[in-house]
Amino acid sequence: MKFLAKIASDLNKPNGITHISKDKMDNFIADLPIARVPGVGKQAAKQMELLQIRTLGDVRKFDTSLLNRKFGKMGARLYQLAYGIDETCVETEHIRKSISSETTLSEDISDADAAGKILLAHAQRVGRDLRKKQMKCCNVSIKIKFSDFTQITRSKRTDTWICSSTAIFNAAISLYRQVELKKKIRLLGVGVSHFQDMDTPVQMELLSLTGERTKKQWESVDRAVDSIQEKFGSDMVKKASLNIQEKKNMSETIGIKVNISGRVQGVFFRAQTQTAARQLTLSGYVKNLSNGSVEAVFQGDKQAVSQMVEWCRKGPPGARVDRVLTESVPPMPDCDSFEIRY
Repeated sequence: MKFLAKIASDLNKPNGITHISKDKMDNFIADLPIARVPGVGKQAAKQMELLQIRTLGDVRKFDTSLLNRKFGKMGARLYQLAYGIDETCVETEHIRKSISSETTLSEDISDADAAGKILLAHAQRVGRDLRKKQMKCCNVSIKIKFSDFTQITRSKRTDTWICSSTAIFNAAISLYRQVELKKKIRLLGVGVSHFQDMDTPVQMELLSLTGERTKKQWESVDRAVDSIQEKFGSDMVKKASLNIQEKKNMSETIGIKVNISGRVQGVFFRAQTQTAARQLTLSGYVKNLSNGSVEAVFQGDKQAVSQMVEWCRKGPPGARVDRVLTESVPPMPDCDSFEIRY
């Protein structure tokens, strides 16, 4: 099954191999933390916690009508995965057909300006990835998931081949403004597709020379920014509107680094730490250190971070925590999820 293959490939990185035999598959699924299932984000995990769905096996306690009502299409898929049903194929060779970036928001939003800033940030990332691969695209799409877990996608074909972040954003914001919003937004994303190599010659329309000149100027600006960010880091140059929003968000966020000693290294400990952090809608990471301890960084609301530190002092069932050291650290602007690092 593809979803188990994906999860198994993430365990015991970089050199380990995880083998899930057929006779152990049911127990593995039953004990799998729900936050590790692909597609389950922070907000979905919080809703599932209210229903006491903590593992994929817990999904079996509910019928599909309730799951569909609460989680939309994802509810039906979770029900199938809980019983080991996954008809998607594992592809051994993959040709990338699209590039996308999306964020599950810590709070549902309805403000158009806030949505625009999020779309701009995603357009920046997608454009940078596109240019890094020396590609151009002629199709831009947006993805919106609402507070009730229903989602829509919208796409448009661009008039010319593009690779600048500005052109991608202009197409994305145009699509967004055409959507009639009646519910708050939980997730926003931007994607591009229909690629061709950047060096492929393109016939220009005689009447679009001015637009073509403007497009090339923005592409030159983006390449210069890419070069600076590659050399000095992604925080060195940003759109002014993103800086303003980021400063506002960072002022409401704290960061704490913890070092945990004891019987704490292992896949289960890190997975449980990730699950607990996501339930508190924290971002950051957890990883093993070579000295036998575990390091984690938690960032988010002050009260939630304090709760997570207390959780670390106790640890999950089966762990033995001997010591927890903490220190304040600056929040990481580019970190918007909680991940397991290797």
